[in-house]
Amino acid sequence: MAMNVYLIHGLMGTGEIHFKEQLGPLREEFTVIPIDLPGHGQNSRDADDPFFEQTLEWLISELRKREPGILIGLSMGASFALHAAIRYPELTKGIVLTGYVPSIPEDMHAIMERQYHFLHNIKAEAPEVAKDYLLLHGPRWDTTLHKVVKCFTYHYPAVSDDQIKKLTIPTLLINGGNEKHEVDSVHHLSSLNNLITPRIIPNCGHLANMENPLMFNRMTLEFISSIAEVN
Repeated sequence: MAMNVYLIHGLMGTGEIHFKEQLGPLREEFTVIPIDLPGHGQNSRDADDPFFEQTLEWLISELRKREPGILIGLSMGASFALHAAIRYPELTKGIVLTGYVPSIPEDMHAIMERQYHFLHNIKAEAPEVAKDYLLLHGPRWDTTLHKVVKCFTYHYPAVSDDQIKKLTIPTLLINGGNEKHEVDSVHHLSSLNNLITPRIIPNCGHLANMENPLMFNRMTLEFISSIAEVN
């Protein structure tokens, strides 16, 4: 039976939209399950406030209904994948994290604040993006956005070095080479735990899986194959 691969999207995305470039290659070998988090896409459940803990509980309950597999998370989705693997290692055989940092560095706080205010006023600032969100998530999109952005700006679900050291699940961390704090995170996290495979894709930013899908897909398939051989 083919291994399950769960796709967990980032901010205001869906499993299919944020992993559009991965769906085909992954489906050739695995059972692919794109997940829409509460408040997003086809999920009928609205986003909770506070967003992270309630959503993680929902995700865990969904994973418990199915066979353990690989979790692939982008940005916000990577936070969910990592926390799930730390707290409930029996529910996954491996995780792939991309666009991920374990905490927000001090020098990024001002940028996060500006992003928060931009997204809070997105109907005026970027009306085309607001229209896209409406199409993807329906009329609840703005309440979803506010809950998610408040959570990840002011209550980022940080992971400590100690938690990383105790991680027991094989992990692939792929970040783009253009974001210094993301490159630093790859080096730092992989130095703490030899179950973390570090990968950097040159000339890519936060969305490396979309910017260089060929390289991202090759790295991901190699990693999953190595886990499948062990299991």
